[in-house]
Parts: sequence; C-alpha cells; structure tokens
Amino acid sequence: MAFSRTEDGDEVFPEDVQAMMPTLGEVPYAISNFNDEISFETDGDNVMWQGGQYFFKLAAIQGAIQEKGFSVNVDKTGRKLMEASAFMVQPTYLDFESFDFIPYVVIHQLFITKSFTLKAEAKDDWNSFGGIEKVCGLSATNEELPVSPEQTFIVDDSELVDATPSDYNVIIGYFLNGSEDNDMLITSLAKVRMVENKQTINVYYVDLVNIPDKTKDDLQPSGGKILENQTQTFTGQGDEDYHNELWGEENGFEIYEYDQGAKLGTYVGGQPAKDYYVYLIHKIEKSMKIIK
Repeated sequence: MAFSRTEDGDEVFPEDVQAMMPTLGEVPYAISNFNDEISFETDGDNVMWQGGQYFFKLAAIQGAIQEKGFSVNVDKTGRKLMEASAFMVQPTYLDFESFDFIPYVVIHQLFITKSFTLKAEAKDDWNSFGGIEKVCGLSATNEELPVSPEQTFIVDDSELVDATPSDYNVIIGYFLNGSEDNDMLITSLAKVRMVENKQTINVYYVDLVNIPDKTKDDLQPSGGKILENQTQTFTGQGDEDYHNELWGEENGFEIYEYDQGAKLGTYVGGQPAKDYYVYLIHKIEKSMKIIK
C-alpha cells in the first residue's frame, strides 16, 4: 500500500498508483522478533511474533515506481535510497482467525510531466523543459525540495526520429538529488504532439447592412450576414509575416471596421487556424440634382 506523508497525516494514493506497487512476493523482506537484528540473507523462521517487525528492501519497490515519477525515501545523505522500510503489525490489528494485513510504504510523487507541442522541424533540437509540470528532490528528512527543470534531460525520444505530424511518446528524467545511480533515476512519460510549422488564416466579411447602432469596439459576426463567397483563406510558414488586401471598397461597400489580423500579421506555426473579421456597410452615393 502506497502512502503519502503530509502535515495532516498519512494519505492513501489513488488506485492507479496502488496498481503499480509490487506484491509482497516481489519484494525481499526479513522478519525481526524482539531485537533489532535482521538479515535478508538467511532463510530463518518466517513467523513474526507479536511486536515484531517486517523489513522490506526498498530497491525492489523503487524499481517498480521510478519510471512513473515516484520515489521511496532516501537515506541521510540524500544520494542513496533508504535500504529498507519497517512495518510493525500492532496487536490490535491482528485477527488470528483470518490473518490478513497490508503493509504500507511511504512514497513521493516527485516528477510530473505534461503534454506539449513540438514543431516538426525542431524534432531533433528540443529540450525537456516544455514537458515539465513538477520536479522535486528530497531532503535528508524526506521533505520535497525544489529542483530546476534544467536538471532534467531527454531519456528516450526515439519515436521522433522518423516522425511525421502526429502524437508520440517521449521519456524525460533526472537524477534524484544529483546522484548518478540508476536507483535514483526518476523518469516519466510525456505526450508530444508534432505539428507542421504552418498556420491557416481565415478572413470573413460581414455585411452589416446598415450602419450599426453598436460602437466599433462592440461588433460581433452575429451582428450581420457573413458573405460566404468572399471568405479569404491563406496558409503560410510559421514566423513569416503576411499582408492581405481587403475586399469590399470597390464592390459597393465601405469598410466600417476590421480585425488587425485580417490585413497583416505573422503566422504562428503549429497553431490552429485563426479567424478574423472585416465589417462592411453599404456605400452611400450622394448626388446633387440641379433644378432649372
């Protein structure tokens, strides 16, 4: 059973975390009765007397959880795992007719990654920082310590070698407390969406029919009729500027107001299409009649 130790006491991790914990049969253990001497090497009596303790080697547990961003406790140096964790069965917990108990181990969620977007041309030149949500170390008393994302690194991005725009998995990691020991390598899988370095711009023309009652700052596309046949759509490479010639002034309309991006702007590669609006009113021709 995986516990998180907080200021308010121990809390049980949710089921998805419990599911990755190894079973008792997968973790070396020893039993100590009435004294502090334990040995993991000898096959002794597997009976634990009332008041005795189970000792579980933490390396086996670490091996099951470190690839999910978790760690067991560290020793006083902070650069090695605590060798073993003790679990005592209190006499009040024992049911001699149905001897059933679950020992617990305190673990820490130190590393959380997040999904991020990567431009296709940058797939061979990216860092791990964009995929980090949380990264921490552990003090000698096993309290969380802040860690700079710059201490993380790419463990595996092999899926990106021949990748085309789609979704992929990468593995990011760091050495807990800077200890380059495989037991202290904490990793986590991150989802990366690879996108083309392109963006599409859509410019819609809205016929307001009459000069609107609303101010130019309060215009909405629903305030008129979109001229579907006049929609402009253009696509360009990311970080390139574009300049668009607006329609309407030579076709019986006056441009009442327009979004700045409808006329000029910069493509943002890998981002969804961007919509801009141009608001038109009907041109009013004034004439002077001469009466003789």
